[in-house]
Amino acid sequence: MTLLKVFIILLSFTLTCCFLRHCTVLAQGQKNKSHTAKNPCDVMDYSDVTGIETIVNCSMRSLQFISKSWFLENTSELMLQNNLLTFVPNSTLNSLSKLKQLSLQDNLLSYIQPKAFEGLVSLQYLNLENNRLNLFSLPVDVFSDLISLTELRIIQPTENVQRVYNVSNHSRQTTTASFPDGMFTALNNLTNLSASVFGQVLYFNKDFIDLKKLTGLEITGNVKIINEFSFENIKTIQNLSLFQFNDIANMSDLVLGSFSNLSYVTYNLIHTGLHAALDTLRPLVNSNVRLIKFEQVQKVPGLKYVSLLTRDGFLDVTSTRYLRQICVEELQLNRNSIFVIDFGTFSGETFNRCLKSIYLINNPLIGTIMAFTEGLTLHNLNKFVITGSFVRENGLDDGDSQISKYRLYSSSKNELDMNNNLSTSLGNLDNVKETTVQISKSIEYVDVSSVFGESHLNKRVTIRGGENVKFVRLVDDGIKFVEFPIEGLPNIQVFVLSFNKMYILEPDFFNAYPSLVTLRIDSCRLVSSFVSQYSARMFRNLTRLQNLDLSYNSLEILEPKTFAVNPLLVTLNISGNRFKQIPFDLVLTPKLQLLDVRENVLTSISQEDRNLIEGHKERLGKFQLLLAGNIFSCGCENLQFLQWLHFTDVELDNNKNFTCISRTGVLSSTLAYLDHAGLWRECWGQVCFNVSLGLLCFTLIGFVLVFVWSRNKILIQSRLLQIFTGLKFNTLADYKYGAFIGYSDIDYHFACFPLRQYIENDLGLVTFLQDRDLSPSLAYADGIMEAINSSWRIIKRTLPVYKVGYGLINENFVIQNEWFLFTVRSAIYAMSPANPNRVVILVDAKSMHHLPTEILNSVPEDSIIQISRWEMDYNLRQSLKTRLVQ
Repeated sequence: MTLLKVFIILLSFTLTCCFLRHCTVLAQGQKNKSHTAKNPCDVMDYSDVTGIETIVNCSMRSLQFISKSWFLENTSELMLQNNLLTFVPNSTLNSLSKLKQLSLQDNLLSYIQPKAFEGLVSLQYLNLENNRLNLFSLPVDVFSDLISLTELRIIQPTENVQRVYNVSNHSRQTTTASFPDGMFTALNNLTNLSASVFGQVLYFNKDFIDLKKLTGLEITGNVKIINEFSFENIKTIQNLSLFQFNDIANMSDLVLGSFSNLSYVTYNLIHTGLHAALDTLRPLVNSNVRLIKFEQVQKVPGLKYVSLLTRDGFLDVTSTRYLRQICVEELQLNRNSIFVIDFGTFSGETFNRCLKSIYLINNPLIGTIMAFTEGLTLHNLNKFVITGSFVRENGLDDGDSQISKYRLYSSSKNELDMNNNLSTSLGNLDNVKETTVQISKSIEYVDVSSVFGESHLNKRVTIRGGENVKFVRLVDDGIKFVEFPIEGLPNIQVFVLSFNKMYILEPDFFNAYPSLVTLRIDSCRLVSSFVSQYSARMFRNLTRLQNLDLSYNSLEILEPKTFAVNPLLVTLNISGNRFKQIPFDLVLTPKLQLLDVRENVLTSISQEDRNLIEGHKERLGKFQLLLAGNIFSCGCENLQFLQWLHFTDVELDNNKNFTCISRTGVLSSTLAYLDHAGLWRECWGQVCFNVSLGLLCFTLIGFVLVFVWSRNKILIQSRLLQIFTGLKFNTLADYKYGAFIGYSDIDYHFACFPLRQYIENDLGLVTFLQDRDLSPSLAYADGIMEAINSSWRIIKRTLPVYKVGYGLINENFVIQNEWFLFTVRSAIYAMSPANPNRVVILVDAKSMHHLPTEILNSVPEDSIIQISRWEMDYNLRQSLKTRLVQ
């Protein structure tokens, strides 16, 4: 009994263990299945020279947490940006030993746990920008495992910098450094660092001494002082970028003295003032620098005229004394409210030897062009760009197939109107017949835009040394009178003259530039009548032209052969004009791929032009037609054009949906007319119905006319002759006999008695019977002819109708009487328009098919009376009365 109890207990225990194990396995499987089903990330594999790489994309998923099960162990790139993550937990990423790139920017991160990045020994790129992080509140060893990291980005939003500084200021270490001690000591392979700094003084602590490979540094923040010691522990920097230091109060002129190999210097939104920024270049004297870029370094941003008071708006030899001693290849002084450039600003042996590119973009320059033309004589200068206050709407180059636009800068009402009061002058050339400008032969790119308040090309201007210039842009320079070309630029390929006021333009102006590939003369207020007369002449020497912009000139007409000598034309922009149709012959532009006719007054595109456009598409494989801004006609006359819009393979803009106006004047869109069959019915259904009905009526009328003609041919001829020739019908007095009765010998009884008696007694007509009235002295034929010609004239009560003769025809008469044909033919010959119904035939119904064709062709059908019984019954009497009297 005891053994039995023990056995039962062991069996129960074993079954219980098996059940629990089974439940555990099932629960684990359900858990894994749940994690797999809820994984919000996309996994992508791609192969490169190093093998297969796995990318996990979890960006823009509104994630508030992350799970380890979402990421494969062989993941090489993990994207977690643009979510709602508030912290990075421990042990979530530690299995990703092959991870190379990790993106956590644009979240709500305020904390990173100590072991969050543990095990990421292969990580090379880490982006933590735009979160709520404070480095001083993070674990010091948070980056300790990132031994392969080469780029670290930890810039935080400017509005959060002061907030996190105030929160953590009481807990900061005693060091005055801008970064926590020991945080970056393990990052021996770091080459690029982007970080936000805050505090009173910018200072990189001694941890950075060991970062020998760090060459790129980008910093921003709210520090007030940057002194000569700020960078003393970070001497390996080659690319330095300082931007958006809004509260900077003091920046030492020795700030760059710690760097020994500095190649790129960028100041952006540093509110020190331009002169103070230029003074910080002092340590770089006699050094080689590839780029110096100062952008928006005004003391008071947004108030550019303050620079006139602070003298920062004046560039002269004093303010550039250090700059001119640096061997810099590219110099950019953009949007710094520079008003005056004095003589000597760009002079000096060092500039002459080293400087290759000058950019002074978006500065409200005033004065004379001669002040900065000295920069054009620098021996190695390649690019020369000086522009006034305008804003470009898109970033495409002017040589691009798409044609860029400009918008003039609009200053506030409280500021001085620069266009009227502070404009740069080309110089007084009224008393000068010719002007010569010397430039360096190394220059290839010249941009002098929005600089001249007003300029005229009514005198000869010659450029010496311009043989290698390829790009010239004179945008918004107030150019009005263009009588002479700028000579000495035979090889320019891109010429931009946008936003000028060229009311007068010499037709042969562009002949001086035979190498032009791109020409832009948009928004130049060209006179429409002038262009319509000389458009072919304007471009006749530009055989290499590929891109042309004539937009926004209010043009109405071009000569059809305008582009006869421009067969290489690829893009053409004629938008913003008043063209009612494509204004040139598309046959002349066989390589055209982009035609921009937006914002014109097109109502349709002709069938011929559509065929040519389709030909371009088939031949070139690509054709883009831009039509937005036109108001097309959705009327029935453009039905084929609307069909073409929807079915063509030509690339159209605006998703093939354009504004159109219906027949009733209602604005609509072309997509509203997708039902082409219904539109066809609406347009042509009524017309087709009317045409069909008309054809039916015409056919019926034709049948009626043929029927009437066949039955009344002689009568109709008589009526026509009476109307048009004045023909008069014969009267009863014109005839001797009222009726001639022809009959055979067998049938004489019916003819001589019942028929004769009815005609003579009832109708009162004189009859002729051959057996009674034929004179013995006349031959039979002569008597018959005389009697026929002297017989019958009957007057109708309404319209008189006169009968010539009367014939009785039956089978015996037709077959046996040898005089039948003679009598018939004589009677037929006696018919005339003066008495068209002269012959009346009585025929036996059985003998109808024996009638000669002469009778059937000549005698009206109504004058042939079929008789079944040879009796003077009522029907026969009425028929004879109708034909002989009425």
